[in-house]
Amino acid sequence: MARPGDTHRGDLYARPMASALIGRRAELGWLRARVDLALGGFPHLVLVEGESGIGKTRLAQEALEHARRRKAAVLRGRCYDHLDLTYLPLRDSLFTAVEQSLRAHAERDVDIALVERARADADLDPATAASPEAIQRERTRQLFTLTDLVLEHVRTTPTVLFVDDVDWADAATTDLLRHLLFRLDDETVPLLVLATTRADPGARAAAAVALLRSEPRTAVVHLNPLTPLEATELAREREPGAPIDRARELASASGGNPLLVEALARDRRAKPGLLGQAPTHPIVAAVTASLASLTPEATQVVLAVAILGPDAQRRRVVALSGAESTAVDEAIHAGVLVDDGTLLAFSYPIYAHTVYDRATASARQSLHREAAAILREPRAIAHHLVAGDAVTDPESLHLVRAAGNDALARGAWEEAARYFEAALLPPQSPSERAELHRRAGLSRRGNLQLVQAVAHFEAALELVGDDADAETRADLHL
Repeated sequence: MARPGDTHRGDLYARPMASALIGRRAELGWLRARVDLALGGFPHLVLVEGESGIGKTRLAQEALEHARRRKAAVLRGRCYDHLDLTYLPLRDSLFTAVEQSLRAHAERDVDIALVERARADADLDPATAASPEAIQRERTRQLFTLTDLVLEHVRTTPTVLFVDDVDWADAATTDLLRHLLFRLDDETVPLLVLATTRADPGARAAAAVALLRSEPRTAVVHLNPLTPLEATELAREREPGAPIDRARELASASGGNPLLVEALARDRRAKPGLLGQAPTHPIVAAVTASLASLTPEATQVVLAVAILGPDAQRRRVVALSGAESTAVDEAIHAGVLVDDGTLLAFSYPIYAHTVYDRATASARQSLHREAAAILREPRAIAHHLVAGDAVTDPESLHLVRAAGNDALARGAWEEAARYFEAALLPPQSPSERAELHRRAGLSRRGNLQLVQAVAHFEAALELVGDDADAETRADLHL
C-alpha cells in the first residue's frame, strides 16, 4: 500500500525535478535544518516567500525530498485563486492521511464521519435551519476536534505538510492552521507545515497569512533573485547550445528570476535586452509571450487545466478541451504544463492565474458547464454549475441548493452565499425565493457582510408579505 505521503492528488503545480537545483544553497541548507528540527520534535510552520517565478515551489520540493529520505510522510495540497472551497488544500492530503489512520482502529466511526465531512465525502445535506450562531459553535467544535485528530495522527507518523500558494487558502484552512500552531506550543510532535507565499496584499487570504506569519511557531525564508552566475548557469542548462554571451544576456535580462530565464531561453528569437522596456511587468510579459506562442488547441488545453483545478486528469482535460493529445504535449513542451503521472500540472501558478483571467467570461462559463457534466463529486459539480452560470433546470437547482445548505451547515459562509445567490436566478415560487433569500442572508450575516444580509432579509420580507407569522418575520430581522 502506498504511504499517504506518496499521493500527488491535489498538487496541481508539482514540478518534476529532472535537473539539479541551481543556487539556493544557503536557503536549502536552512530549510533542510528546519525539516530535521521539526521531525526531531519541534513542530512549526515555515513560509517560503518570494515573487512569482522566483522558485518557491522548486525549493520546497527539495525540502520534501529531504523529508522523504528521513522517512517522513509527505502530504501535499495547494490553493487556487478561483476555487474558494472549504479545506480544499487539506482534503486529499492531510485529511486523507488522518482518515486512513483512524480506520486502522476500532470504534472511531464518529471521528471518521467528521473527517469525511471535512473532506466533503459525505452526502450533501438536504436542508439546514440552524442559526449562524449555532453553526459557528458547531464549526468551532469541529475545528477543535480536527486539530486533536491531526495531532493524534502525527504523534505516530512524522509528517511534512506542504501547502502551495497559501495566499489563496480558504478561511477554514487558515483557521485550522492558526489553531494548530497555537496547540503546537504544548506539543513535541514531529510535524512541519511548509507553505509558499507571494505575500500578495490583494490575495483572498492575505490577512490570514499575515497572522500566520506573526505566530511564534512560524519561520520565514525570503527568496531573492539568483545571482548573475547562477542565472547564467540556469540559462546554459535551458539552452545548452547557446554561446556563453547569450546565456549571460539572458541572465542579465531576467533579473535573476528563474521563470524569466526559462521563458527567454525557450524563445530563441527573444531579444532579452528589450525585456525591461515592455509596458507590463517583465514576469507578466514573459508569461503572456509563452501563452501567446501556443496554438489555439494547446491554449484550450491550458484553459481546461485551469478550469478543472485539482481534477485535471489528462483524459478529462482532453475531453473538456476537445483537443487532441498532441496539444497537451505541445503545452508541456512549451514549459507551461507538466505531467506528474497523475495530473496535468502548471509549471508555475502564474500561468494558471493568467490564462484564466485572459479567457473571456463566455469561454470560462462554457468550460465550467462542460466540466459539471463530466465530474461526479456533487460539490465539484455545484461549483462548476455556478461558475458556468448553468443553474437553469430543476436538477441543477436542487444540487446547488443542497451544496449551499451543506456549506451553511459547515460555516463556510462565503461559499454558502455564492450557492444560494446563484440559486435565486431561475424562476421559482415566492415562498421558495423567500427561503433562498433567508439562507443567503444568514450566510452573509455569518460572514459579517451586514449590508448584503439586510438586502436579502428585506427581499425575503417583501416576498412573504404581511400574512407571514410573527416568528417568521422576526427571523428575517437582524
